[in-house]
Amino acid sequence: GNQTLIDSYKSKRESACETGKHFCDKGGTCVPDKTPCPTVKRDCPAAKPLRCLSDWSCQTAVASCPTGTQCTSGAKQTLCPDGLTCAVNKKGCAKLMSWEGCPAGMQACAQMDGVCAANATMCEKRTGCATGSFFCRHKRDADGNLEIDAGTKFPVAVCEAATSSTCTGKKPGKGREPESVVKEMRASKGEKLQATDSSGRLAVVIEMLMANAFTAADGSSTAVNFTIGSVADSIVQNGGLGSYYASGAIMSAVLVIEPSQEVVVNDGFLIQLPIETVGGEECAKIVANIAILTIHDVNDLDASPEIVAVCTAGTMADGTTCTCNVNVTAFSAFAAVDYSVDPSQQLVVESGNTAADGVDATTTTPFSAGVHINPLWWITLGSFLLALTISR
Repeated sequence: GNQTLIDSYKSKRESACETGKHFCDKGGTCVPDKTPCPTVKRDCPAAKPLRCLSDWSCQTAVASCPTGTQCTSGAKQTLCPDGLTCAVNKKGCAKLMSWEGCPAGMQACAQMDGVCAANATMCEKRTGCATGSFFCRHKRDADGNLEIDAGTKFPVAVCEAATSSTCTGKKPGKGREPESVVKEMRASKGEKLQATDSSGRLAVVIEMLMANAFTAADGSSTAVNFTIGSVADSIVQNGGLGSYYASGAIMSAVLVIEPSQEVVVNDGFLIQLPIETVGGEECAKIVANIAILTIHDVNDLDASPEIVAVCTAGTMADGTTCTCNVNVTAFSAFAAVDYSVDPSQQLVVESGNTAADGVDATTTTPFSAGVHINPLWWITLGSFLLALTISR
């Protein structure tokens, strides 16, 4: 049928890509393996928050969605956002193309921009805000720990009836995604690379704290181009960070930092990520509960994230924006995750999901691809073993 012809066409195009590159449907080009494909679909507008299962169009309600789908045979019965490709599930689509906003069958939650749910009721549970109110911040105790709702297992929210400069109605990191930037850098102390978001605010800062912070793997002394960019929602939702995204644990924009050639990081490569617009002791307490996770190949949706370090508190140049600061030894995709949230906990299952999408449609099940352990336990254990070794 038509799908067989489409699959055959794509297979031939994929085989035409040279080693180290993969084929992207949009634009019909080959791009480096670690470079995401161009986005096929953008966010749905606020007036039409629902993404239809049948054709990925944006509508006000399920009743307005077209009926039927072209993906009706075999195992591949999920339509992908290009409107042509059929896959086993949404993750299968995400391996082939990128999208921003909610996947098909989900609606954007008005209470918290950047959060998706199956319906209005589930939006209230996922955001912690009633319909008609807006997310301002997460509720934390005196030590900066997130308060977790005993029923939904999501973080408890502080909500207000209207948005303001202190109550944006956005999930942490939403709107703070870095605009793509490329800069030639040399391994010199004080060398910086900065990226701003669409509003001109600093979205990430990379700084070399010492000379010879990195060297080219081939031993050359030439400068290296570093690229900073954001990561598509489809990759965050379906890749190794998927369970952290679904549980509300991600506290920053997810971004990717890539050098133009392989480098060896020696030491003193600092990354600053904005977390909360607070300062002083409150910032320090919040950041003490946050760790940076990394995935070395952002396009490998089956890869598990690794722990970089627990954050130390800092401040952006504006003097008010709290940052998570960590030293890194490799470059890839990064996200700040609050480990007060356990993504392996049982979450409320939403109607409309299927087992093929990673969620059991009828029972409560862990929304997780594997076992997740509190990152602080690993880091504390590592510090203990290191101290034990030195004492001997």
